[in-house]
Amino acid sequence: MNDKKGTIGLVLLAGAAISFYLYSFFQSPPPRNAEITNLSDRSATFIFKTEAPAETSVLTCDAAWKMSLPFLNRLICQTAFAETLRNGLIHSVTVRGLQPGKTYFCRIGSGIRLFGSRSTVDGGSWNLRTKSTILAAPTNMVGGTILKRSGQKAAGAVVILRFLPGETLSAVTDENGRWQMDLAAEPDWQASAILLVVEGGGMGSTVVPITDKGQLQGTVTLK
Repeated sequence: MNDKKGTIGLVLLAGAAISFYLYSFFQSPPPRNAEITNLSDRSATFIFKTEAPAETSVLTCDAAWKMSLPFLNRLICQTAFAETLRNGLIHSVTVRGLQPGKTYFCRIGSGIRLFGSRSTVDGGSWNLRTKSTILAAPTNMVGGTILKRSGQKAAGAVVILRFLPGETLSAVTDENGRWQMDLAAEPDWQASAILLVVEGGGMGSTVVPITDKGQLQGTVTLK
């Protein structure tokens, strides 16, 4: 009799665990407007939004077959977690420790769910190829402060510099609303049209056309 009760208890416990997993799986909000920034020879940063607060990550594999293995891919591939505010609406995840000139297969995780597949380019799945080895160059740092509408410091906002044409750089504001980027990655930045985009999730957002480097040193207030 006791064995039977123990078996029933285990079945009920397993059923509850499965139900919780399925509920969490389908409640995980998908990533939106994702893009790759700060692409270098050894790292890359993913930025994206979710419509509901979520803890997010990026899974990176160096071979397609590794990514194709359900559950096991989380064990044999690299996982990087968001540097932005926990359970936020705007997310920034930097993948480090990559090798120069190599292709990687990436999927975005939201909650317990991985979005996209190794064969698609939308819905949270990206292939990236790192740059060839980059020689050290003098830094060219810029940075400013982001404020909320209330005038308080905007911590955990994502600051994006779009070089048109060119690449995209991004950074996350610290607890004082400060951000920094190194323009050494964009040696021809003065010949580019530049947009400063700030995504603060529930704190607001703003877009500022940049015509002078001095504008990158100032204060921007979210709208």
